[in-house]
Amino acid sequence: MNFLSTVSRILALFRRNLTVFTHNRTAWLFAAAAPIILGILFPVFYNARITQLILELIPGMSSADTHAVCVAWAYSSVAIMSAFTSTAAVLVVFLSDRHTDRMDLHKVSGTRWSELAVGYILTAVVVSFVTSLLVVVIGQLWALMVGQPVLTFVLWARVLGGILLAALFFTALNALAITFVTSQGTFGAHSFTMGAVTGFLTFTFAFPRGLGALRVLPFAESASLIRDPMLTSTLSNLSPVTSGNVQYALGAIVRIGNVTWSPWLVAVTLILWSVLLLGAAFWRMSVVFEDK
Repeated sequence: MNFLSTVSRILALFRRNLTVFTHNRTAWLFAAAAPIILGILFPVFYNARITQLILELIPGMSSADTHAVCVAWAYSSVAIMSAFTSTAAVLVVFLSDRHTDRMDLHKVSGTRWSELAVGYILTAVVVSFVTSLLVVVIGQLWALMVGQPVLTFVLWARVLGGILLAALFFTALNALAITFVTSQGTFGAHSFTMGAVTGFLTFTFAFPRGLGALRVLPFAESASLIRDPMLTSTLSNLSPVTSGNVQYALGAIVRIGNVTWSPWLVAVTLILWSVLLLGAAFWRMSVVFEDK
């Protein structure tokens, strides 16, 4: 009975947090910032750069195949950035509760800090997952419309797993960060700065030439779990070596020296990072809750 009542309270907090988020226009704008920015930059900047990079690796590759790779990279990159911006936007609810009497009301009502923390984390993960998934679905619909390769069932499963782990990691990262700030302006500055950093560390704003060491960071790992299967669907007609070289150049695989990390190793590493950050975030949320 206690377990069921705990689940019921967490779900109520989830619905409440989701309602607050959906009524916050500023949060929606921030969550949509990455798709908007990359949607503008791709046709005027990244499309030409990716095309040039691919043709350097595969001279004579057809324009249709090159365009398919560019589009897959673009939608996977938007999905990655959306995973970050969505979690940051949702967790503003925690900051709002902290500076109003809402958190005191939670304490008076008997809500435990652990239930409150799970409610915030769950809302951020779900919104991030759905937002990134929507981006991928739109990308696949576009591929169908123009006759480009689409994801197979296995590749879809890998993409869904990658989105979930990315949502979990970025939620853990932003949940820990938000416990150290005292105003929405401060958190906005953090989100803007970390958004730019995430863009570079996921090799979205810059390609990883000469930055191989950064591939072991969880940012690049989360990106590879989404990019790899999406690019694989467009490179299936190439040899494994050639396909691997293209994916490496576009930040879709983790390779240190001559050793390429398997998706499973990348996933396990990202899970460990997420667990570590979530543990720290839960501890910090408990401190904030008890201080109210």
